[in-house]
Amino acid sequence: YWMWYRLFFAVNGPSSDFTNYPPLPLPAAAAIALLAIAVFVVIKWWRKIFHNNIYLVMLLLVSTIYIAALFSQGYASYHYTDVLENMNGRYLLPVILFLAAIAAKGLSVALRNLPSLKYLLVAGVIVLFLQGGGFLTFISRSDDSWDIQNSAVKKVNNTARKIVNPVIVNGKKTYTTTSWFFN
Repeated sequence: YWMWYRLFFAVNGPSSDFTNYPPLPLPAAAAIALLAIAVFVVIKWWRKIFHNNIYLVMLLLVSTIYIAALFSQGYASYHYTDVLENMNGRYLLPVILFLAAIAAKGLSVALRNLPSLKYLLVAGVIVLFLQGGGFLTFISRSDDSWDIQNSAVKKVNNTARKIVNPVIVNGKKTYTTTSWFFN
């Protein structure tokens, strides 16, 4: 949970004591949905995905070893300190593209007879991630104390906030529970 959460959350600037804001709802939910679909597809069609494709097998092996090492190191650190200090989504960035390649191959196999559904799925994913994925999360969830202290930079970012905030679904900026998922 915390790996996912810290891949999508946003931090505000010093004027709010670097407040952590929960993820924007649509891109965070899209990631969960894509992960669930990808896992289902890869499990169901694993023979067709990996048959005679040593490169995808290697990507899966490297990703699995990396994630297992990451979790074992994080667990050992937690066991020693009682603090979840190694649970950051950014640690998954080295293997996300590998896993996305495997998921894309799986979805290609699963939807090979449904080309119109492929286009609809791609369009849906793009729309959902444009709802605040990546840098848009920080633009919409921060104030100008987070920006580089330069008047031109502040003006550009404040203009971007005025454009982005009415277009994306912001959701709540505060926590009502300890878990974002139940807000």
